[in-house]
Amino acid sequence: MENADLPESASILIHAVETAQQKDHAFAILEIVLACTHPDFVMSVTNAAMLPAQLRQAVRDLISTVLLEGLDPAQAARLFAWAQAKMMSAP
Repeated sequence: MENADLPESASILIHAVETAQQKDHAFAILEIVLACTHPDFVMSVTNAAMLPAQLRQAVRDLISTVLLEGLDPAQAARLFAWAQAKMMSAP
């Protein structure tokens, strides 16, 4: 997925999922990305507690971006489509 126009935090999380050694980390990140990009999805922020510090920071930054600045519709759609496809293919 081309990440040039996405927030840095989203790019970090995408890379983490694409290279995940631990599937539970990938699923936690996907849950968070889906909830940040579509109102029908929810997340458990406590699931992020199991992530390494760099990924917890990226989760915090993505949530902050979504809440304070917002993603533009194209960014949200791209992130949602990517996360949904990854979730359906079991990362």
